[in-house]
Amino acid sequence: WTEVGDPLARVDVHPGTTPASLATGRMAGGTSYMAACSRVTRQTDPGMFRLVPQNEAERQRRREAMDREEAIANQLARESRLVRVWFHSNAGPPVQEVVPPESGNASSAATCLIDVDGMLVCADESGCLRLFEWTQDEHRARHRHRRAYFQFRSRKVACMERIKKATIAVSVLPGLDQVVQSALQINVSVPRGV
Repeated sequence: WTEVGDPLARVDVHPGTTPASLATGRMAGGTSYMAACSRVTRQTDPGMFRLVPQNEAERQRRREAMDREEAIANQLARESRLVRVWFHSNAGPPVQEVVPPESGNASSAATCLIDVDGMLVCADESGCLRLFEWTQDEHRARHRHRRAYFQFRSRKVACMERIKKATIAVSVLPGLDQVVQSALQINVSVPRGV
C-alpha cells in the first residue's frame, strides 16, 4: 500500500507454502522494496502408497503418482530457498526480482529477513547470513550486490532484530553441521542464544 492506503500490488504465494518472513526497506535513490521468503506447509500423506499394486496398470499409476509427489516436494523445497523482492517507485508498477540461494549452499531454506540501513539481510537454516544492497545506474537499471556472507557454524538463525544503525541481534538454535566454504565462519559457543 502507499502512504495514503492505496494498494500497489497483490502478492501470491506458491501453493503449499506460506510467508516465513517479510522485510521492507528503501534503497538509495528512494525506491522502496518488500522482500519475502516462504516455508513449506504442505503435508504429505505417509500412507499414500501403502497399498501394493496388483497389476501392471496399478504399478504404472503408482510410479506416476510417486513421480508427481517427488516433483512437488522438489518444487516446494526450491521455493523455500528463494527470496522474492518487489521494488516500487513512482515510475511504475512493482517489479519482482528473485534472489537465488548461494551455489555452495543450495539446500537450506530461508528463515528470516530484515532491512538494515537499506541492505537486505537474509538468514537461512544453515546459519548463513547474506547482506544485499541494490544500486541504480544512470539508466535507472537496478544491480544487486552481495556485501557480506557469514555462517554461524552448526546453528540455524531463528530470528533477527535491528538494534541500531548497522547493528543487528541474531537469535540462533542448534542446526545442521554443514560448512559453507564460501561464507566467513563464526563460531558460537552456546547452542541457543543471541
